Amino acid sequence: MDALSTTSFDPSLLSAWANSSVTPFTMLQFVSAMLGINFRLLMIVLLGITVFFCIVFWKLFVKANYKGYEALISGHNGYSLIVMSGKQGRYFFLFLIPIIIMNAPVFLGTINTTVISTCSAIGMLLFLILYIDVTVSLMKRFEKGIWFAIGVILLPIVFYPILAFGKAKYK
Repeated sequence: MDALSTTSFDPSLLSAWANSSVTPFTMLQFVSAMLGINFRLLMIVLLGITVFFCIVFWKLFVKANYKGYEALISGHNGYSLIVMSGKQGRYFFLFLIPIIIMNAPVFLGTINTTVISTCSAIGMLLFLILYIDVTVSLMKRFEKGIWFAIGVILLPIVFYPILAFGKAKYK
């Protein structure tokens, strides 16, 4: 049977996980098997969500007087969102700090799970703080309140399209 069409749980995926030979592809296979859905269906859904967000952010960038294709350029779109929110471009480099913190155990060559967990938690918390700050500032630029910003943070698939296709004006 084709490995892509299987929906049953494959124990070899767990051994691959334990041996640290997990790739994003095997992780998606594992998730699709655990959810009991076809891997191809999962990939089609994820592709649909990606295309949907590309359209939403294209429209959002155009609304903020940026070129729409800038929303599709990885890295540059994050920088543009930070500038769009009214922050200085240097703020983008603060987002590298959580990445460095989360990968510090790799750089240090440690396999201590306590160190790995602590670095991951600190990095994620710092990233969340920065993300909330930029999101709240961006919503203020679109003349939306704190409750809309909370909605964007908690349900971006609902609130970003409302912002992009709604009557919000960028100032």
